[in-house]
Amino acid sequence: MSYDLIQTLIVAVIVAVAAAMMARRLFPRTAEAVARRLGLKPAAKPAAGCDSGCASCNGCKTLNFDLPPKK
Repeated sequence: MSYDLIQTLIVAVIVAVAAAMMARRLFPRTAEAVARRLGLKPAAKPAAGCDSGCASCNGCKTLNFDLPPKK
């Protein structure tokens, strides 16, 4: 291999890594979706129980947030 070809390949790798890092920073959701499709990142598990949101268990309705008046 010639020196020019090796130098071109190294520059191409540096540019590709920089472009991937920039895309990940500017488009985080898209970058995560692409990573999942390529198998680089496992799919997110759906949240269950109290982690899935307020409407899942209605626990907020059972708590009494009314404070007694200050004297």
